[in-house]
Amino acid sequence: MAAFVVDASIACKAVVEEAGSVLAHTLFSGDDRLVAPSYVLIECANALRKKAASGGLDRASAVAAYDDLVGLPFELVPVTSTLTRDALELALAIGHPVQDCIYLAVAREQAASVVTADMAFVRAVRRHRDLAALIVPITEAAARR
Repeated sequence: MAAFVVDASIACKAVVEEAGSVLAHTLFSGDDRLVAPSYVLIECANALRKKAASGGLDRASAVAAYDDLVGLPFELVPVTSTLTRDALELALAIGHPVQDCIYLAVAREQAASVVTADMAFVRAVRRHRDLAALIVPITEAAARR
């Protein structure tokens, strides 16, 4: 059984049908241990707001999707000052936003790998050999099942 840190790109795909949703459903229906920083709720809520603003979802569907998100089978990890400091150090090392590096910091803390659909994030992390094992694209994670 693997341990994965689920980022917002995956969590959102699990509650709103879009490209990659089938892979996200596969991940959430498996036996792997799934965790995410509590920040994932904020990121996904904002993504749902954007979808509603663009007409991709109506308001009721956006709220229902958020309720589904809260019910997903993953453990939420509090975002502490120590975790944020670790994320800042990672962000400085790889030249990538702290918001994404929160997921990496959780992965290091939990002896897990981040699973994501954000290929720019994957490329940024994999440029650093010492961090490469901390991230897995959703296509690879789903293929391991």
